[in-house]
Amino acid sequence: MLRQVMGSDVSESTSETLQFAKFNGMNYHVWADNMKAALPAKSLWGLVSGREHYPPVLPSDYPALMTTTCPSDGSTSTSVRKEGQELMDVLQSSGYKAWEQANDKIEQWLNRNDAAMGLIHNAIKFTQ
Repeated sequence: MLRQVMGSDVSESTSETLQFAKFNGMNYHVWADNMKAALPAKSLWGLVSGREHYPPVLPSDYPALMTTTCPSDGSTSTSVRKEGQELMDVLQSSGYKAWEQANDKIEQWLNRNDAAMGLIHNAIKFTQ
């Protein structure tokens, strides 16, 4: 259950998505207890607690999509994207599908991380 700080005006200091007083520098323990209840309710606690790690980093482009040409004159090799049937074969391969699924997991993790950071940011009362 979410606890409120005694004597605080929750309507004035509450974030739009969380129904408890924002952290104001004096209410850490109550705020932390509330955050420990709110984040799991939104399936975000694993990110904040460190139990859910960033997925493995992948190359920005699937290597098999590129063809490297090595000129016989000794000049610098270049890479160009495959085309036509050769490209279609790569896009339909199980390796490419696994790479794409791994990239989807990274994107989902980043989106959830942004959501967690937004909740935390919105739960802090910033003063100047």
